[in-house]
Amino acid sequence: MTRDRRSGASPNRPAGGILPRTGSGCLGPIYTDIAGGVLKTEAGGVNTTMSLDFSTVQVNGEDREGSGVFSYVYEDGVSTVIESVVVNETGHYTIMPRRTVNQTDDWSDDRNLEFAIGTVHLGQTWEATFRLRALTDGNINVFGPGSTITFNDAAKLPLPDTLVTAVPDLSNTGFGSATLTLTNPRYTCTEPVREILSAAWDLTYTGAGTLTESVEYSNDGGLSWVRFGTVTGEAASLDVRAFPPGEYLIRVRASADDVPDAGLLFPPHPGREQHTTYIRIM
Repeated sequence: MTRDRRSGASPNRPAGGILPRTGSGCLGPIYTDIAGGVLKTEAGGVNTTMSLDFSTVQVNGEDREGSGVFSYVYEDGVSTVIESVVVNETGHYTIMPRRTVNQTDDWSDDRNLEFAIGTVHLGQTWEATFRLRALTDGNINVFGPGSTITFNDAAKLPLPDTLVTAVPDLSNTGFGSATLTLTNPRYTCTEPVREILSAAWDLTYTGAGTLTESVEYSNDGGLSWVRFGTVTGEAASLDVRAFPPGEYLIRVRASADDVPDAGLLFPPHPGREQHTTYIRIM
């Protein structure tokens, strides 16, 4: 599996990557810190640098050696690509032409990627694009605790938590004659949902191994996934009374030692009905 990561050091571009769980509201204070404490006419003065630390990476909340979670992927014209531009009402200006840098040695040395950003002025965008291959599945916090942007006055700005969900290849074949299938996704709750969102599915397994099932939901369009509240056999229920209204996605994954993994994605559900309280004045 390959994931693109993008990092920027400008007041109008986040210093994180794609598929984040971190919301824009959490990033706001970071931009405020930059704009209020460091930015005048320059985003970081001179000699601004960025260090992305992958030596220790959190997977499902547990620290792991980064070498077992990611590998760096070099590809000419794709990874790592660095460029810097200014786009404003007067036009588009190239500050640093788009170029490819091979950071394989940088990665192999200590699982850190180093960037010499230099001077970034207000309205300027500096951007680096690189690829990492995920070597394990789970909810991965991409940047390690040592990932920072450092300004010329030695002030350090840590990068926010940026989570992606890596899933195993569900199309593997050739493990023998046993089969595992998930079918017939359906919602079993009374509509409209006010308290409990419940779902069921059909599972067929012809092998002799230990079968494991997991059920997850997402209320942010599939950017992040959370384990379901209660799972009994091929049915699951979730108390959504405290959840915000909105569309929900549900997925089921099943695995056993002697068959390829199976996955099932439910159609979107509109979620809990939003109540409106009225006061009648007589």
